[in-house]
Amino acid sequence: MKGRLDGKYLIDAHNSVIAFYNTENFFDSHDNPNRNDDSFLPSFFRGWTQQRYYRKVDNISKVIKNMYGECPILVGMAEIENKWILKDLINTTHLRDANYDFVHYESDDERGIDVCCIYRKDFVQILEEEPIKIHFDFDVTDTTRDILYLKCNLKGNDVFHIFISHWPSRGEGQKETEPKRIVVAKKIRSRIDQIMAHDKDAKILVMGDFNDYPFDVSVTQHLGATDEQQTPLYNMAISLEKEGKGSYNHRGDWGMFDQMVISEGLRYHKRGYGVKDNEMYIFRPDWLMFKHRKFGDLPSKTYTGRKYIGGYSDHLPVYLILD
Repeated sequence: MKGRLDGKYLIDAHNSVIAFYNTENFFDSHDNPNRNDDSFLPSFFRGWTQQRYYRKVDNISKVIKNMYGECPILVGMAEIENKWILKDLINTTHLRDANYDFVHYESDDERGIDVCCIYRKDFVQILEEEPIKIHFDFDVTDTTRDILYLKCNLKGNDVFHIFISHWPSRGEGQKETEPKRIVVAKKIRSRIDQIMAHDKDAKILVMGDFNDYPFDVSVTQHLGATDEQQTPLYNMAISLEKEGKGSYNHRGDWGMFDQMVISEGLRYHKRGYGVKDNEMYIFRPDWLMFKHRKFGDLPSKTYTGRKYIGGYSDHLPVYLILD
């Protein structure tokens, strides 16, 4: 199978990239009366105008274009308001030649921010897609993002199962909100167990902003992702966490909120594609950072407090390379 990139044909998807990026409050400038998006409207104190929106579109597309020197074949994303943003994104000058399409479902998140993906049609065929709803029996009034499940065929007849998620935030306290992240972790693990019951060698990738670190119980116990030799789910973020690196910085402390977890079938692949060196990477060029007077180098955000600085996101993107 052949794909086209910048006028050249590629035989397959080897050395291609799959990525995840929390794009931070990627809203358009129009009011959605059914969601709490008021803080990103022209009339609100942030002054989120159409001009600022289009700058954000260009910024995010620039990041995607430059990861590993070429456009990833699939990018999972978080904090996207709607499909119109994705249409604008994939039609920018940075991305239009990569032949992207997208998968997006409106979730019940009260702010209206969803998970989604863009994928290159020359390399990826979507076989199945499903937004997996999350409900909290102990807090029935709270709503959150869906988990996006994709069953994909990568060029060369190699089937991947991909879960893209953005776990509930720590806004009301880490311990207070932990049960909600555990619910999401259990839901993903349940679906993985169903897949592996039919195919123990299934190639499964879980990626997203977990709002927990790799050693928190939601990840280690309830998702069951570790760095042990024989673990069914291998968390590639752990090695980066141990090195003190991070995709997110909280008041000067780096950590791996954004994680990529792979099944044994992908880690020890007997056929088709695997993950190069079973490692994930953080995309951190100098132009994606800014110097904070107190905390040093931080991801260049769209706003610092109420001040507009026109950056990218408060998260750094993460990615893996297919081998």
